[in-house]
Amino acid sequence: YDFYVLIVGHVLFVISFMFYVIRAMDFFKLSAEMGPKVIMIFEMIKDLFFFIMILLLFVLAYSIGAQAIVRPNKMLAPNNNDYLFHLIVYRPYLMAMGEFGIEEVVEDFMIDHCNDKSGVDCEDLTALLEVNHIATVHYYFFVALTVIYIMIANILLVNLLIAIFSNTYERLQDNSQELYLVQRAAMIMDFEHRTILPNPFSIPEHCWMIGRWIYRRCCRSSGVKQGKIVHADYHKMTKIERACSDEFATHKEEEEEGFVKDTLKDLKQSLISMKNILNNASLGGSARQEMDVCDISLDDSEKSQSHTEIEKEKLAEKLSRIAVNTAGIFKQVAVSERPVEIHTDSRKSPYPKTEIARTVVLDSQVPWKVKWEDYSPVEYTKDRPVDKPQHHDDETLPMSLIKTFNKYKDGVNRKSFLGRYNLDERGRPLNPRGRTGLCGRGNLKRWGPNHQGDVIVTRWQVDSQGKPITHPEDGRRILEFVATMKQGQWAIPGGRLIEGEKLVDTLEREFSEEALGSLDMTEEKRKECMKMVDKHFSLGISVYQGYVDDPSNTDNAWYETTALNYHDSDGSSFANFPLDQIEAEESKKRARWITLDQNIDLYANHENIIEKVCFHRNAHCPITDEADTVDTVSGKKLKKKKSSRWGFFLDPENMVYVEPGA
Repeated sequence: YDFYVLIVGHVLFVISFMFYVIRAMDFFKLSAEMGPKVIMIFEMIKDLFFFIMILLLFVLAYSIGAQAIVRPNKMLAPNNNDYLFHLIVYRPYLMAMGEFGIEEVVEDFMIDHCNDKSGVDCEDLTALLEVNHIATVHYYFFVALTVIYIMIANILLVNLLIAIFSNTYERLQDNSQELYLVQRAAMIMDFEHRTILPNPFSIPEHCWMIGRWIYRRCCRSSGVKQGKIVHADYHKMTKIERACSDEFATHKEEEEEGFVKDTLKDLKQSLISMKNILNNASLGGSARQEMDVCDISLDDSEKSQSHTEIEKEKLAEKLSRIAVNTAGIFKQVAVSERPVEIHTDSRKSPYPKTEIARTVVLDSQVPWKVKWEDYSPVEYTKDRPVDKPQHHDDETLPMSLIKTFNKYKDGVNRKSFLGRYNLDERGRPLNPRGRTGLCGRGNLKRWGPNHQGDVIVTRWQVDSQGKPITHPEDGRRILEFVATMKQGQWAIPGGRLIEGEKLVDTLEREFSEEALGSLDMTEEKRKECMKMVDKHFSLGISVYQGYVDDPSNTDNAWYETTALNYHDSDGSSFANFPLDQIEAEESKKRARWITLDQNIDLYANHENIIEKVCFHRNAHCPITDEADTVDTVSGKKLKKKKSSRWGFFLDPENMVYVEPGA
């Protein structure tokens, strides 16, 4: 009995020693490199537990089935549990790990299927299979079962375990710094509350701690000892807080210094691009003089080691003033030589609702296929709102978000009407229309295409007697459409498609808000307005689906729209709508009917959409008036169509791509 007690004690001592050595891994938590690895090990052990539960099901299924085939006549003895564990668990587990042990299995197979009456050598498997047909069936069934088991256990499940471990490693590696700080704090708190001496030498210290607790309970009113402890803790906390604030200030200064360097680099690039345009255009004036002054200021700032906020504001103000002064010059430089379908409003500066000036992009530099190695656009992404973060994409672009591009997933449509778009090296979508001079998400809510809906409500222009008016040049009737004021320009009513909302619901809501001013109405009037709009918004015709040349577009986010036309043919429906005309002056009204009897300048590429409506209704359209232009190379006359938003659509047979200023 004493001998067995000694053996059990010896085993327990070995186990305790093993745990004692493993517990030394706690000291690794003080290391920024090893600490997160310790957490990874324990997390992987949890994953391994669930994996073993899955593996055990396949092990039991195979082992019991294989044993019934190999040893069908084997009787289980009452005291043969070790042999049962070896056959049911241990041997199949080794096979899953690559240790097959086929010789041992064949030996058991021969023992159970061979006897003296058969007259066959019990050590010759081939001879046995030729004589004993039952053994043949059992053997090949066992072989097939073993092959399937090895494929599942040794290939599928093992690779699944590797994938689980990889996922755990990547998940924890992303937060390794936070894990290290938490572990380090836990370790410090642990040692703070531990005794100085290990057990059992810590008994006197425990007695002293109990006595101190009793003394504090009995002498709480004096507060002498307690006051000293509180003062010491306060001094320690103040010291830690001061160290943390100093470290934060140091990192903040380093980040600001890097930001200033990048800003100066972007300003320098923008200045060089502006100078190139002025040189090609042989124009300049006051803008050229200010560029020279700003160039000198940039050189001085790059040489200086300190950059104050005032200096940065002055530089930004100078560059903005230069952009405004040169805006008129840019319009004069090769207007008639723009390539087909290039965006122009998407390259305007400053960026809407900011003072940010874009990197200047020439017409010839817009397509991505044109190489521009020094292209360094300004980056801007508006912060996500705190109240509705789900409606705005994360600016960090996690892998889960990158995988959704060019797809419709989770109620968000990230497909483009222009086809499949490419991604840059950081996984951000690239604007299919080309460069804009500004990267990031900008003011838009989604990376890539931001889908919206536009509604074109039209009617025929009539005289005082109610008869349609025709244009004297082509004899076609003249359309009128509802326009709303947007950023100082007349535009088609419309807005962003909300996830899960139907297109017609979006059009009704935006038209009511922008054209009818439903937001300023009472609840009762708003319901009547929506009821009236819903009644007439039944039969709409899709006239356009595609890109919107919007000033808010960037290299990585842009607007796309679906435009529907609702036409009042007899003046009995939309013509009676009370448009939102709060201001008394005609030029300051929020919404009004605009007559298409002359060329107009609309917001974004809304002129292109109106042109399609006129074509569909067979109405007069001043936007598509043709004019002649001269090829600067061959001198041959070419036909062009006026379209202030998309450049000129030249005759494909005579199309010539000309550099601005050539």
